[in-house]
Amino acid sequence: MALLPYSGPWGWDQAAHLMRRSTFGATKAQIDAAVVAGLSGTLTSLFTVNSLNQPLTVDPAEQIAPMGQTWVDKVLPAGSKTATESARQTSMRAWMVERFRVNDGTIVEKMCVFWQNHFANAAVFDARATYHYHMLLRQFALGDVKQFVKELTISPSMLIFLSGQSNNVYSPNENFARELLELFTVSKGAQVGVGDYTNYTETDISQSSKIFTGWYSNNLWSETDPTVSSIFEPTYHDNSTKTLGAAFGNGVISPVGANEYLNYIDLIFASNATSQSIALFLSRKLYRYFVNYDITPLVESTVIIEMANQLIADNYVIENTVKALLGSDHFYDSTMRGTMIKNPLEFVTSVINTTQMTSSLTVPETYSLNNEIYWSIASLGMYPLDPPNVGGWFAYYQAPAFTRLWANSTYLKNRFNFSSWLAYWSGYDINGTIVNIDVLAFVATLSVPNDPNVVIDELVLLFFPKDITAIRKLALKNILTSGLPDFEWTNEYNDYIANNSNPTYVDPVRNRLKLLLHKMLRFPEFQLQ
Repeated sequence: MALLPYSGPWGWDQAAHLMRRSTFGATKAQIDAAVVAGLSGTLTSLFTVNSLNQPLTVDPAEQIAPMGQTWVDKVLPAGSKTATESARQTSMRAWMVERFRVNDGTIVEKMCVFWQNHFANAAVFDARATYHYHMLLRQFALGDVKQFVKELTISPSMLIFLSGQSNNVYSPNENFARELLELFTVSKGAQVGVGDYTNYTETDISQSSKIFTGWYSNNLWSETDPTVSSIFEPTYHDNSTKTLGAAFGNGVISPVGANEYLNYIDLIFASNATSQSIALFLSRKLYRYFVNYDITPLVESTVIIEMANQLIADNYVIENTVKALLGSDHFYDSTMRGTMIKNPLEFVTSVINTTQMTSSLTVPETYSLNNEIYWSIASLGMYPLDPPNVGGWFAYYQAPAFTRLWANSTYLKNRFNFSSWLAYWSGYDINGTIVNIDVLAFVATLSVPNDPNVVIDELVLLFFPKDITAIRKLALKNILTSGLPDFEWTNEYNDYIANNSNPTYVDPVRNRLKLLLHKMLRFPEFQLQ
């Protein structure tokens, strides 16, 4: 079970599996295109980084940036900052959802969520700092992990989130130093003594915390300077020599001021023991994110080891490691399909994007819709802008349940209500415009929408990671045809096409399609990927 390139057949099953796991809510057209492009061509497209629009002002409470323009490079107003900042936080939420709704067929946004979970950082009180953090996630989504860590270490939002602002020579704060090792790079490893773990010791934490003293966020809530940044204050830096333990080769960090943290991160990635620990830690997290939460001893000794070796060989540029995983025989093993419960973001986008829910809204109305979607995701247990703690979302690290934590009784009920609300009931009301799934337009994208067998087969392929039994398919077809012979659906659908403005012909077809989607989106299989 080594990480060998996939050599099996390439068809709808394989393409759909890849697109489900690597994007948010793949459409039939995207999966069809992946079938035609083949595995190699699809991977090339997936790993293309596209441009991204900045978040916009859509709330009159914003007092600096004009409506329809971005606020990310603007100061805050004197005397009334709170309302403007609140408007920017709302804009950030809408901007995040827009990135997931506009599924461009690349893996970039899926990797951004991976890194947001790994380098967890909740939204801070200046939306510009939060925006800066999210752009770092995107900039390094497929890039150099070592440089990524360096940039994040002194990013304004991380300095706020993990108490870098209060870390100085007079009062060292160990928060960031601890999380850098425990959660961001080497991980603890097994405890081997009091204050001593396999991959670092408490002494390493106290020594490294001194390295980060003197760094502060700059221009937060500024009325005069729009550039949120970080600065180094030598007066508050610990200028002693820092000596690390055996895991770091007993390395010494000399007092060189603002460059110390760079030298320290280089040391972490260069030491033989810690370098291997980082590669293994990241490989396990990538595997649990893209393949399966269950890492068996066989997977650990083959797939994980090979991923780690690839990452080290590439000097921690991550793209080839992810590409090798998604292009491997192991990834396409049929036992890997349907092994994970969709997180709330994956679930909501698989309802909205896969059914191609669209709307004719202005930009402010679109942002309003996106905020409604944001809170829908939150009701399922995941705030996209705010991981619950520095460890990320619980379902990615709490063994043995892992992704099953997304499926408790409350969250499942909310999932059913959400999908039924968009497929069967009214949907979102945005200033009087109803936004929901247009079942007629959606089913028209299928290859033969007037054939009930094709409709059921293609929806099963599109919605579910694995096929279902013939009996269950027949039950679904009976919903579509009301138990009548197949030709009755064909005739009714053809009559609707010929009279698509006449409710007498349109409503029966629409209502049965709505009921069909209402049922299918509640199936256990739709919760899986």
